[in-house]
Amino acid sequence: MITGIQAQFNDANVGLNNFNDTVLVRIRVNKNEPNIMVLGKVVINNSDGDPQNASVRLTFQDGAGETDNTTVRIPGGGSQVVSVVGWIRGENLISDQFVDLRASTFNGVTQKARLVVMGADVIGA
Repeated sequence: MITGIQAQFNDANVGLNNFNDTVLVRIRVNKNEPNIMVLGKVVINNSDGDPQNASVRLTFQDGAGETDNTTVRIPGGGSQVVSVVGWIRGENLISDQFVDLRASTFNGVTQKARLVVMGADVIGA
């Protein structure tokens, strides 16, 4: 059963440079959530003339824990929507910690970053 839902959006353009891991959106986890499902989505624009890799990560414990990541190759001047989905089990949750959507690329800009966190009683096997 879903025990709660939180959502955070960032429609501002966020610059990405030199593959530095950049926090786009973060949500503080509700106290006493047994488990959480995390959904993230962002548009990444390649501001460089050459193709480049771009990575998106769902993290917790201030980036020390990772629940999903995806790397894509974006053509020069192109853009791509990237989605990530992950679970964080109750034993890995720390009360009042943040869950983050992070991105990195050599030279780019993000748009429409979305992060949704849903508490759940049970996670299937």
